[in-house]
Amino acid sequence: MQLSAILVVCISKLYAIMPMTRTILILCLLAFTSCFNYNSSKNEPEAVCGVVDDNKTKVVQPDIFKAKCATCHSFDKDLTGPKMSGILERAPSEEWLRHFITNQDSLIEIEDLYTLEIMQWSAVKWNHNSSDLKKHELDTLIGYITSS
Repeated sequence: MQLSAILVVCISKLYAIMPMTRTILILCLLAFTSCFNYNSSKNEPEAVCGVVDDNKTKVVQPDIFKAKCATCHSFDKDLTGPKMSGILERAPSEEWLRHFITNQDSLIEIEDLYTLEIMQWSAVKWNHNSSDLKKHELDTLIGYITSS
């Protein structure tokens, strides 16, 4: 039995309830059921009124980001470190970003201007010398943070 048919049956049973209560109840039932579109192929209601399933719309945060970066960085907002979205618009290049993540000290030694500038981002002392990252881990990390 479809949801709309069930609603009609419920409304007809509630007809004897006091007029004001009946009206409020009917409006509440209509509001609740209007958020669903019965999908007979899946046998489950499908949300259609502005509900967004984050698992389908967002890129899943890789474990390497959680382990190495998430303490200071977020994808979409500034924390202790800058947000990751739009990083390639701010950083000199993807190659620079790879080097900064794995060997920040060498960029400081050669007095790379952008590196020296972002060293002033936060009063908290931080370090990106993650030379222990394997190539596939670095590729995963770069893929995630540049996916904006």
